[in-house]
Amino acid sequence: MVAPQLDGTLPVSQAPLPDQVPASDDEYTVQVAERCLEQALGDLGHHEEIRQSMEAWQDDTAGSNDDPGYWRDMVFSLTPHERNFGEINSEDGEQLQKANTIISWFAHAFSEDQLSDVEDELRSEYKEAWIDLATEQRRLLNGKELLSEPPNEINGWERIPAPGFGLAYYGTAEDGALQVVCLFEMDGYVRLWAIDPFDWATHIRHRVGLDTDGMMEYRQRSLGKPGPDSWAEGAWKLESHLNSHPGDGRYRPYLATLDESGPGGRTHINLTADISTDYDSIHVDDISPPGDWTLTEHTTSTSKYPSRTSRTVWDHPFYGQLIVAVTWMNGTGTGSGQTRLASGVVPDAYPLVKRVSQDRAYDAAVQFMIEHPGPDNDIVAAARRIAEQQDAVANDDSEWHRVEQEATLVAIELRDQNYKPETIHRVIKAGNALGGTGDQNIPTLAPLVEAGVPHPEMSSRMQEQTEDNANRSRTEAETDQQSTLAGF
Repeated sequence: MVAPQLDGTLPVSQAPLPDQVPASDDEYTVQVAERCLEQALGDLGHHEEIRQSMEAWQDDTAGSNDDPGYWRDMVFSLTPHERNFGEINSEDGEQLQKANTIISWFAHAFSEDQLSDVEDELRSEYKEAWIDLATEQRRLLNGKELLSEPPNEINGWERIPAPGFGLAYYGTAEDGALQVVCLFEMDGYVRLWAIDPFDWATHIRHRVGLDTDGMMEYRQRSLGKPGPDSWAEGAWKLESHLNSHPGDGRYRPYLATLDESGPGGRTHINLTADISTDYDSIHVDDISPPGDWTLTEHTTSTSKYPSRTSRTVWDHPFYGQLIVAVTWMNGTGTGSGQTRLASGVVPDAYPLVKRVSQDRAYDAAVQFMIEHPGPDNDIVAAARRIAEQQDAVANDDSEWHRVEQEATLVAIELRDQNYKPETIHRVIKAGNALGGTGDQNIPTLAPLVEAGVPHPEMSSRMQEQTEDNANRSRTEAETDQQSTLAGF
C-alpha cells in the first residue's frame, strides 16, 4: 500500500532549520539582543525604564572612532514597541546595529555573566529544537515505513482489508468493546478514526473509497487530536495508538458475521471482548447462506435442564453437511461449541474448531461458507456422478466394480483438466459422502492410483504403482498421437 502524496523525509542534516534556530551569525546576534530586552523588561518593569537606563549608559560612552554620537543615535532609534515587545523591526543593516547596541548596554547595565546566561538559555533552546526536529523526522520515517509494508498484526490488533487507500486494524478498545481503527483521507484531510465494528462490517467495508461525507453517518470518534497533517504522521499516530492500547489476543467475531445484511449477520449484539451472548441472538433463521449452501436445521433444546443444546446444519452438494453443535449452561450465557463437516471433505488445512465458545463455532461455520460458497460446476458434477453410481448399485455387490470404474474415469478427466491431486481426492470423498452408505464406500485413493495421480497420503507401494500407471498413460497417449499423425 502506498498512500497518495506520501510525505518524503530527509536526514536531519538536510532538513530545513527549526523556526527558532538562526540561519546566520547576524540572526543569532539579533536573537540574543531581543532576549536581552525581554529580560531587562522583566527586571526593570517598563520600557521607559529601559530607555532611561540606555540613555544613562550612552552618556558614559565615547561612541565610535568614526562617529562619536553612534551609540546615542542607536539608543534613540529604538522605538517604544521594540523595547516593550523585544522585537527589532528595522532593515537588516540597522537591525544588526541596534542588536549590537542592546547587547553592549545589557552587559554594562546588568553583567557579563547575565549576558552569558542569556546565550546559554538560547543554545539550550536550539538543542531542544534540533532534538524535536530529529524526533519528528523519525516519526515520519516510521510512518512511511508502516504505509509501505503494513504488518498483519500490531500489539494484538489484526489488520483487515479497507476500501481505497485506507489502513485498518481490528481489535479491542480500552473499555473492552471491539473496535476498528482506520487511517484514511476524506475531503483533503487525513483522518484517524475509531469505528463501530457493526458499521464497518455492514456499510464501510463494501465502499469503493473512504473519501466521502457519508462516513460521518457512522458511529465513530476521532483519535490522535489534533488530526494528522499527513499520511506519514497519521500512520505514526495509528501505530502509536495501537501500541498504547493492546488489541487483546482473545477471540474476536469474524467480521463478516457482523454484517447485518450479510449471509451470517448478527443483530445488535453487545460486542465486548468477553462475548457471552445467547446463541439465539444470532438469528440463524434469517440467514441466506452463500453459494450452494442451504440451512436445513436449527433447533434449540432445554430437555437436559439446566443445560441447553443447539444444533444448526447447513447442506452443500459438494462439502456435505456443515454442523454447529453447542451446549451451554442456562443463566451463565456461556457454553462450548464445535463445527464439523459431516462428509470430511475439508479444503487443505482449514481450521474447523471444537470445544470453543458458541459464537466462535458459529463464526467458523459462517467463515467457511463465505470463503467456500462452492467449487466450480465440473467438480460438483463429478462428485455427483460417483454418488449416483453408488446409489444405482447399492444393493448389488456384483456390480460394485462400476462405482470404482466411474471414480477412476472421474479422476482421469479431472487430471487431464489439470486439477490438483488434493482436489481430485476430495471429489472422490465427496462422492462417497453424497451416495451409498457408510459400509459401501470405495477406497478414496484407489481411483487416483489407477489414474496415475500421485497423492501425499499414498504409501510407497501405491506411489510406485501410480507412477507405473502414469507412465503407461503417457505411452498410450503418445501412441495414439502418432497413429493420428500417420493417418494424415
